[in-house]
Amino acid sequence: MNYYIYKTTTTINDKYYIGARTCDCSVEEDVRYFGSGKVIKELKLQYGESIFKKEILEILTDKETLQEAEKRHVTEKELDDALCYNLRRGGAGGNKGYKHSE
Repeated sequence: MNYYIYKTTTTINDKYYIGARTCDCSVEEDVRYFGSGKVIKELKLQYGESIFKKEILEILTDKETLQEAEKRHVTEKELDDALCYNLRRGGAGGNKGYKHSE
């Protein structure tokens, strides 16, 4: 199992999403995963994958360190950034009823 923190940026508006990922494949093989949130999915359908740039911010060894790393990467500072797609602080998981506002 592989664990990593990534940043997906859209080239059409420079907005970004920071996420935590657990996958059975290698990080290198997971290049087409940009996030599973509603906004990312809608952008992917509308514009295709070519608008996304993905950076690996950190590779971790287990789920616990992954969650701690996500907390460090997605803070109130990022949530206050108008370019950030994240809806909640890191480590909270999912968007359970939260709605993004511009």
